[in-house]
Amino acid sequence: MSKSHYFFILYCCRPEALIFEGIMKFSLTAFVFSSMILPIAIVANPPQIFFSEAAMKKLETMIPSNPFVISAERVNEMVSMSGLEVEELLIELIPIAKRFARPPISNYQVGVAALGKSGNIYLGVNLEFSGQPLNATVHGEQFLIVNARNHGETEIVAMALSAAPCGHCRQFLNEIVENPGLKAWDCISWGGDSNPSPPVFLKDPALKGGVSSVEDEKGQLQILIPNTPPRTLSSLLPEAFGPKNLGLAANLFVLPDVYPPFTHESPLVAEALRAACASYAPYSHSKSGVAIHTSDGKIYSGSCLENAAFNPSLSPLQAALVALVTDLRRYDEIVEVVLVERSAAKISYERSARALLKNIAPDAQFHLENREF
Repeated sequence: MSKSHYFFILYCCRPEALIFEGIMKFSLTAFVFSSMILPIAIVANPPQIFFSEAAMKKLETMIPSNPFVISAERVNEMVSMSGLEVEELLIELIPIAKRFARPPISNYQVGVAALGKSGNIYLGVNLEFSGQPLNATVHGEQFLIVNARNHGETEIVAMALSAAPCGHCRQFLNEIVENPGLKAWDCISWGGDSNPSPPVFLKDPALKGGVSSVEDEKGQLQILIPNTPPRTLSSLLPEAFGPKNLGLAANLFVLPDVYPPFTHESPLVAEALRAACASYAPYSHSKSGVAIHTSDGKIYSGSCLENAAFNPSLSPLQAALVALVTDLRRYDEIVEVVLVERSAAKISYERSARALLKNIAPDAQFHLENREF
């Protein structure tokens, strides 16, 4: 509301003004007051969502020691025992997620919680890397999507955040809401320039206006922020730019349902190949994957995840680090990293991967594998 509106209301509400202007002016003022102030009051005073300290302590006893993935069965138990609605539960999980954030640059902890179509709840946090450009950061929403994708999730129904998502993340999230329900594809049948990226489907010329978006579907991604009315992603990102603008139908959650038999002598390379196969690279067709080997013999992998706007994309090493962090591991436990890329690909993650690894695990070995796959 502008200052002139406030002045108009305050002046007209003074007794002498009412006498001077007469009953008709008073009626007009009452109308302006009711039509302008009441809606603002409704928006400014949404239901309070955060619960008491006692309720939080009770909730924490139900949360698994590693809360990054909470099974649908456990979610149902938590809802039943706490008396919370699932949306309220998501809000209450935000401060718990924040504890696992790693922001050495900003010291600003981000916590995100989301409900998947499977009924599972996933958490996400921000990862910052000292000595690296700021664009090496993994945002909390990005972390959560990678976490959910790694666990076979196909759709996010609702997402709770402590504040509205930044523009970077709104754009990244748009890649999971366009074209829901795309079928999985066979990883064995793709490769080469003639069929470079199976998850991409050229738009049907019969579709007027291009490919359908989430707005044409029955459900939309709900964004939940404490003490704020629920919003949809489409309301936070109107007239979004996405795959359909590039003549494609794609969705980041689509994964292959058949993989080639990776029979490499190195289990690390084989896992990096599998991750490369699971990449989401509809724009560059430069599928790539990373596998991380830790000191105790465990392997964590990640796939490149592209975005229609390019900059919000995630490298395979960033995605692999998400997998590492969701298992509550430290960066200094990394002893070896393998990056697998397609030969003669349009883009390469080698330089950025080497630079990031040098900062977080300087003693780790790095290997690049260029493959025809």
